[in-house]
Amino acid sequence: MHIDWNWIKQRPHFIAEGLSHFFKVDAWHEKTYAGKRNLVNNSTQKHPNLSVQCIKRLPFSRFCIIYHINVLINRIILRKCYKNADIIWVPYSLYLPYYKKNNRQTIVYDCMDDILEFDLLSTSVKKRIMKYEKCLINQADIVIASSDYLRNILIERHGVLKPIEIVNNAISLPPGEQINPLPDFLTSIFADKSTKKIVFIGTISTWLDFDLILQSLKENNNIEYLLFGPCEVKIPPHPKIKVFGAVEYKYVFPIMRAADCLVMPFVVSDLVKSMNPVKVYEYIYASKPVIIPLYGETQQFKEYVYLYQSAEEYAALLNDLTHDRLNIKQTEIAHHNFALRNTWDNRVDEIRQLFLKHGIV
Repeated sequence: MHIDWNWIKQRPHFIAEGLSHFFKVDAWHEKTYAGKRNLVNNSTQKHPNLSVQCIKRLPFSRFCIIYHINVLINRIILRKCYKNADIIWVPYSLYLPYYKKNNRQTIVYDCMDDILEFDLLSTSVKKRIMKYEKCLINQADIVIASSDYLRNILIERHGVLKPIEIVNNAISLPPGEQINPLPDFLTSIFADKSTKKIVFIGTISTWLDFDLILQSLKENNNIEYLLFGPCEVKIPPHPKIKVFGAVEYKYVFPIMRAADCLVMPFVVSDLVKSMNPVKVYEYIYASKPVIIPLYGETQQFKEYVYLYQSAEEYAALLNDLTHDRLNIKQTEIAHHNFALRNTWDNRVDEIRQLFLKHGIV
């Protein structure tokens, strides 16, 4: 995994946990250098067949010589693990040189994002990703994409001839989440009814449309934004934009249920177009009004959320919210049933069906 195990939970975390119900899973992850305040405690105690260990990585791996030193170190560290593996699951193409495949092993490439569209990557790193991604696709026995758009990008970019399977993102419904209270520091904030509380939960990065957020605050005095998640960008100062950093996963649903509205105010870039957004599944389950941008991957949610294409449409929806005219689009039962059809357990079942389809026990 190219994501720290104790980072905000994402697709690789959930798939590793889900597969551990049927296989012995050794999960290796990179350690983040983004600061301890962005880390949470993602325990493995409930998953006895899951072992989590850290990949050694020297910083500044964007430089070619450092990257190859990291490759050398990790090939030695991982040798015993990958030699004994039946399936090697690779969610990031730069890990291709970390292992050496033998004839009996199955390689799965799970492409969860269009990494080449991340702004923070240098040109040299993008060239390296491009090269290894093509090699990985050619080597992999199973290629998975998290969205239709992403599958089409891979086909166009690399001239892929083999089938690429679609396994969308999903929701995790932890048992007992309904009884978790809000953290103490949030109780008074949500108790204040002088403004509508608009919540975003996820990584705060370049895809967040702060121009849209600031414009909405300029036009509407009765709202404020509460942002939860690890932060990778500078946030414009504003008294009605409050940032809380990453929170433990057990608090995610209580926070969403305390909100007046849940939003995903993204700039619809090529990177965002490739995303099948995890947070929307969670938002729908929370049974609160949800506002998200319209693009290919969000159309599947239109029965449950409000879609916007312009700042004017976004502002109109927030105006409806402040006048108590923005209600959930379906019943709470319908929202819950949608979530139950789209859990990570369902996605792991889809993956196991792919294993059977490709003759893997």
